[in-house]
Amino acid sequence: MVLAPLLLFGARPAATDGVEAPVNVVAFANAPAAITVAWTHSGEGVYYFVLEQQSPFAFTQMDAAKRAWTVVSLQASTTYRYRVCAVYDTNRVCSDYAGVTTMRAEAPPAPTVPPAYVPPPGSVSFESNNYRGRFIRHRNFLGELTPVVSDLDRADTTFFVRPGLSGTPQSVSLESVNYRGHYLRHQNFRIKLNENDGSELFRKDASFVMREYDSVEKGWWYFESVNFPNHYIRHQNFELWLARTDRSQLFLLDSLFGQRRH
Repeated sequence: MVLAPLLLFGARPAATDGVEAPVNVVAFANAPAAITVAWTHSGEGVYYFVLEQQSPFAFTQMDAAKRAWTVVSLQASTTYRYRVCAVYDTNRVCSDYAGVTTMRAEAPPAPTVPPAYVPPPGSVSFESNNYRGRFIRHRNFLGELTPVVSDLDRADTTFFVRPGLSGTPQSVSLESVNYRGHYLRHQNFRIKLNENDGSELFRKDASFVMREYDSVEKGWWYFESVNFPNHYIRHQNFELWLARTDRSQLFLLDSLFGQRRH
């Protein structure tokens, strides 16, 4: 640690009445909130020492063996002045003042900001048609529809579109980018994220035929189950389910999703 330069040395010759003042008084800053004061004295006949701070006034009493004292809880970048007094039975005699400025407080290091999550090339997300800004995602291994407000949200809403695990023509399977080998599938009609166990049931449950909505506004798709024809992924109360179409306008909108490439 580099010490601040000494600003003043105080010394007073021994008094003529036989008492001795502290000499070679030095004060130096050793932290933004601390100053150490040191002095020289023979110790003969002294009862104790008093370290006096000039402004704001404060003092500390020390036993006769002390030759240094550290003052703490000070303000950074502030000048203080100190003197040391030797106390005898009927008299006290003090040094001159020594002044020093405390160190400047260092600014705390800037917080480390982790890089923003960047979806891997070739991955996609699927946005709801009737709740724009909300995307198909997995959370706690269940399918949901949520907005994206964090890196975790972005990762959970991003998938690789793979050829359907069932082998059904034109079918796809959606593999999670942050849980590789895990796919969206239906189980008891709830959409879930499960690890591929290699079974025929899993391959069919995780396969959907993407059917484009036939309208002026292109780019919106239905996900029809391979093993439950006329059943589609839809959101209900922002949860994802596999449901049989009732051909209502609400069902139509709840089961339409737009593919957003990364």
